[in-house]
Amino acid sequence: MAVRRTRLPTEKHDVGPVRLYREDLQAIASAVGELGVLKITCDSAEDAWEASDSSEFCDFPIDLLEVTISSNDEDTSAAVTATFNTTTSLIELTDPDIFSEGILSRIRTICGNRRRPLWYLRRRGSTLAFAGFLALIVLVPIEADSNLSNNYFFGTVFPVFVLSLIPIGLAIRWLGSSRKAIITNAPRATKPSYWERTGDMWVVGVITAIVGAILGYMLGKFS
Repeated sequence: MAVRRTRLPTEKHDVGPVRLYREDLQAIASAVGELGVLKITCDSAEDAWEASDSSEFCDFPIDLLEVTISSNDEDTSAAVTATFNTTTSLIELTDPDIFSEGILSRIRTICGNRRRPLWYLRRRGSTLAFAGFLALIVLVPIEADSNLSNNYFFGTVFPVFVLSLIPIGLAIRWLGSSRKAIITNAPRATKPSYWERTGDMWVVGVITAIVGAILGYMLGKFS
């Protein structure tokens, strides 16, 4: 009896936490479609859609929960499937060959430009919140000391109090946005990220708090 293979070899590649925009989805679909027949499925909170061309992303809603882009070679058993949702950013190659490996490389490049480096810190939002609350607890006996001078309180205790609120604020913001893939089916130019909108404000706030803490420490030391 001849031996035959009953299961095709597969490779699974995690492309990391990403924020994808319409042009990224279209580029990934175009790359996957090079293999053969293209199939696109999209899910939102209200409905689901299918398409067979990358240009049809323009007809989908902006907020998508999941996008699956797949294609298979009609002459061989090779296939490529890219899946993006709240918990997954995965590229799966079935019976991979040089051509499908090239498609994977192209998708990695596209997703590499959309990596979210703070995602792993976001997943530790509870740790940030704990650190902030711990700082506040440490300040309680200090604030209860009636012998504190005004210079020490406003120069040291108050800036530390402000700094302790930063991790708490970040935790509240991040705990609700720790999705593996954030999909925005709109041009990137029209949808700047949260940090692009508020980055300058955060930088100024943190620097101000740090400078205040240093000046307060110096005032308390020499007063």
